[in-house]
Amino acid sequence: MKRVLVPLLGDAGDQPALQTVARLAVTAGARVDVVFMHRDPIDMIPLAGDGYGASMITQILKQAEDEVAGRRKTAEAAFAAWQKEANGLEARFSELVGIPDASVARLGRIADLIVLARNSDDQGPNRQALIDAAVSDSGRPVLLAATLPQETIGKRIVLAWNGSAEAARAVAMARPFFSAADHVVVVGIDESAKTDVGTEALAETLVANGFDVGAVSVPEGESGVADTLLDQAYAYKTDMIVIGAYSHSRMRERIFGGVTRDLIENVAWPVLLAG
Repeated sequence: MKRVLVPLLGDAGDQPALQTVARLAVTAGARVDVVFMHRDPIDMIPLAGDGYGASMITQILKQAEDEVAGRRKTAEAAFAAWQKEANGLEARFSELVGIPDASVARLGRIADLIVLARNSDDQGPNRQALIDAAVSDSGRPVLLAATLPQETIGKRIVLAWNGSAEAARAVAMARPFFSAADHVVVVGIDESAKTDVGTEALAETLVANGFDVGAVSVPEGESGVADTLLDQAYAYKTDMIVIGAYSHSRMRERIFGGVTRDLIENVAWPVLLAG
């Protein structure tokens, strides 16, 4: 992988995303594009006729500009601190004004990998919207940073497999990570308990391509697919999970939850998503 995109929002999530890039063996020699993304403060001004006077609009604009300036300062500080531990990676910092969701999808399409932090309650909806857009609209793999410090990333990989097209795309996009891993285990979870999802066959294909891969098939536990997968990941002592995202449609996952959402919100390890 030679080009990595790290979108920054000027919040607490910026630093974990940057630290993740520095620990990835697969990005050795890559160029890292660190982009602070934000809306134009003018876009935050209410439309004329909404009952806001000139003085109120001026005040709203000033508050919006101050917020962007504060976030810019946070993003720049995170980038400066990260450069000291970037392991010689070529990196550049830039700023992009526009709708972050659209920006990450557009810039992500010309990158090999997008690295983002998880959403958290104190960051509001902006980062989750960024994750959704990156996964669903960029066509590129998205790596969500770990929520806890890790010594290694991508050395012991759990590949979640259910036979879906999304899972197959995840396999294709994760191949550079498989090459750098010490071992990969394909965890096949049959949600219906009626169909062979091809776990062993997939492992054979990956072995034939030169990867160190094993396989295990498990039934879905009573607590659901996500918890069943996590049990396997703990048993394997993984340091990364690879999964095909939104295999039940993004709208359904937003309304009812789902494996993708559970992993985004509840897993401490880095998660590689392919939509």
